[in-house]
Amino acid sequence: KESFVQPARLVNQITQFTGGHPYYTPFIAQQAIFHKELFMKENYSFQDLIETSVAAEASYLEKVWDDISAKQQEKSIVLELVKGQSSLYKSIDSRKINISRTLKRLTNTGLLRKKNDTYMLTDPLLDYWIKSKIFKLAKD
Repeated sequence: KESFVQPARLVNQITQFTGGHPYYTPFIAQQAIFHKELFMKENYSFQDLIETSVAAEASYLEKVWDDISAKQQEKSIVLELVKGQSSLYKSIDSRKINISRTLKRLTNTGLLRKKNDTYMLTDPLLDYWIKSKIFKLAKD
């Protein structure tokens, strides 16, 4: 009986990508197990695993993005955070957007978390999806 043991490198990559997220860490590991035949091939990469996971979660990610996009203030803040802006007050016109209130609302809903005075998305796959789908569309 053939078994599949995930290499330590893959486990480290998953954990680094998810930051230990309680849903996505086991989810992405499960995707690796579901697609173990692909991992037996030398040319299958961690990036392929992330793309497989994004495809599996596409409906959810699109729904969350639609909800964020419906509120211009939230969309502006999320986009700046995903871009890696360290100071929202420098990159967003605070006369048009109440940054503090929007950050508080997004944190209270669980979309954002604050770590070392920096806000970030709690969902690592959503962060990746925005970078790869929304920003890519904007560049095209």
